[in-house]
Amino acid sequence: MADGNIWMTQNLDLELSSTKTYTPADTDVSANWRPTRDTIEFTSTSLNSWDIDNATPYSANPGEIYYYTSGTTTNDSEYASLAACQAEHPDCSAHNHVGNYYNWSAAVASNNTNTTELTTMYNNAPDSICPAGWRLPTGRDRANTAASREGNALLAAEGIMTDNPGNSYATNGSNNIRVTPLWLARSGNINGGSIMSTGSFGSYWSSTVINNNYAYASLYFNSGSVYPTTNSSRNFGYSIRCLIK
Repeated sequence: MADGNIWMTQNLDLELSSTKTYTPADTDVSANWRPTRDTIEFTSTSLNSWDIDNATPYSANPGEIYYYTSGTTTNDSEYASLAACQAEHPDCSAHNHVGNYYNWSAAVASNNTNTTELTTMYNNAPDSICPAGWRLPTGRDRANTAASREGNALLAAEGIMTDNPGNSYATNGSNNIRVTPLWLARSGNINGGSIMSTGSFGSYWSSTVINNNYAYASLYFNSGSVYPTTNSSRNFGYSIRCLIK
């Protein structure tokens, strides 16, 4: 990408299993890890088994959902399969897949994020569920340096934002954020056990701690604004994009 980093161009779609051990050979973990909870499979907007829990890993799979934009600032169109999306838009692809949702504990591959390391402000979680050789973006450091706001830096380098940091789009930025080369999806989030605002906004985790209740998102965006390094409740379910270490 224009920031000099190699980023994923579609949302992470990893199913977590309490019977599988994730190792440093296949996952961005420093030691073997087995999650205490399986990924929740759901086909509606309500997840009764997703608890408001800041310390335990939760993840959810909404199925084969795709969000397509025609290059306007209106909400994305939703499709239940790639074939359905391509039937109306031949250029629809895996880039448009919504992927899975993860709370922060799942994102950082931890069964207990209430530790000193993972509750100290501006620390970056050492592990993640990104593939081996990849990692979560950082949200910010104490000095709020540009280099530490990796999601923000990407958007600024790609001409999506008007300033760095900021919360405003450059010309046509609200369209360009959702198409090549970034393909960021307005996948909404999970809040209180319900999936919300799909097709209206997108939110993505960073590795950076705020406290035992909050972590930084690497970015949050909707049709009118883009907010890098947003304070986010760690029990929310967000999307994930990884970059090469």
